Amino acid sequence: MAAAEGAAKLTDSQQCELRVARDRVQKKLDTATSENARLSRAAAEKDRVLADARTRVEYLEAALAAAEAECGRLTADAAKACDKHQAETSRAITAEKLLAEARERLLARIIEIDAVRQRVARKRRHQRGLRPAAPARR
Repeated sequence: MAAAEGAAKLTDSQQCELRVARDRVQKKLDTATSENARLSRAAAEKDRVLADARTRVEYLEAALAAAEAECGRLTADAAKACDKHQAETSRAITAEKLLAEARERLLARIIEIDAVRQRVARKRRHQRGLRPAAPARR
């Protein structure tokens, strides 16, 4: 029985080896747990940064869509303004042509009227010259 009792009990050196092995395993477990916690924090931070980036991307996409819509509206407004300007320019050119024609006709009419007045004045002078002299008044 003593032999069985001795075999059942571990020797001091074996117990020491077991403690050392257990301490090594515990140290490795602590290191793994610490590394796992660090990686979890890093993953959580990266998830937060990714969520922020996605939020910014969504905001920028919405801002881009609004800017593109505004750009389209302004482009349409500019095209309308250009068309209006071209139409006004065309009307102004037409008005200038009509005004020039009216000036020419008016000038021709003034020349014609002046010529008629000169003929009438010559006829009157000529008719006065043919009439007997009027008695002098005192």
